[in-house]
Amino acid sequence: MGAGASKEAKFPTGDKLKVEIAKILDIRFETGSGQISGDKTLVESIKLQVPNKYRSNKSLDLHLDTCWRIRDAMPLTASIDNFVDIHRGNEEVELCSKLAIVRAILGAERESNLWLDGTRNDSRINFGLIEKTWFNKFFCCLSENCSAEQLPERLKTVKLIIFNYDRCVEHYLYQVLQTCYCVRPHQAVELLQNIEIFHPYGKVGHLPWEKNNASVAFGEDIMASRLLELAVQIKTFAEGTDPNSSDVSDIRNVLNEARIIIFLGFAFHPINLKFLTSTGVSIPKTKKFCLATAHDISSSDCEIIKDDLKKLIGEGLASPIIRNDLKCYELFQQYGRSLRFTKKLSSMAP
Repeated sequence: MGAGASKEAKFPTGDKLKVEIAKILDIRFETGSGQISGDKTLVESIKLQVPNKYRSNKSLDLHLDTCWRIRDAMPLTASIDNFVDIHRGNEEVELCSKLAIVRAILGAERESNLWLDGTRNDSRINFGLIEKTWFNKFFCCLSENCSAEQLPERLKTVKLIIFNYDRCVEHYLYQVLQTCYCVRPHQAVELLQNIEIFHPYGKVGHLPWEKNNASVAFGEDIMASRLLELAVQIKTFAEGTDPNSSDVSDIRNVLNEARIIIFLGFAFHPINLKFLTSTGVSIPKTKKFCLATAHDISSSDCEIIKDDLKKLIGEGLASPIIRNDLKCYELFQQYGRSLRFTKKLSSMAP
């Protein structure tokens, strides 16, 4: 899953995220008025990070200058990730970018159709707002002809590789299981332990129900010290594709063993495709069904992507189906029967 998948819940894609990050980093001060633009929490985080590095304001000025350089470069680069990548090794760029990413993503969660008031115990997602999204279509497929007792076995057959920093899929599943299957929160947590979810580039913290000490609520407005802690969990291209610091091997094994591979809102960045493609691993000779959205990607580029995906799923196997005329929700509408689970839950062969 890429940013296009979250867009259906009103999350920003790469271009809009760049605009938000530029706004966050547009830090300006006015004599007598203090900070008049840019994100104040981010500035406080920088101050916490660098107070003892020098005995002057040089370090703070260096970081603020970096924020302005990132801001000015946003219209010129494909994404914030690309900008960080071309400045790999620059600690100031990495820190300021990651701080801005966390602020932007948590803000996007708060503005999305998946947000709920976490201060109320009875608060629930308004599923009506996301009825016509792939989230609901996916869950309909997942839960079809499946009782609560059968659900753990079915969930074990699904692996999710999420290239986004947000937690909307986990957040959605936790809520929808309680609503649809009428289970208690702790039972929803137990059920979700059966599904493997990978975030190659990290995420903006664990959700509270994930029982992690470093948790943050969906869309929470955090303090400066917390922002610094969460920024560390964001990975650059280099960090995310490093086998020593990521789940590269596990993810590649998952794709090798999969019989159905679906790309949702994925931009097919060459680095990410290389990340997914195994080297020196024998791909099983099972026929794979590979389906992908490529909304707004040209037909000529789709042909190139198809060749790339053939390397991923194996030559001679089923040719990938790439639809640049369909969004994620529409893909599930068009191929709903192809994506059904069989009634025989022990094998779960599609």
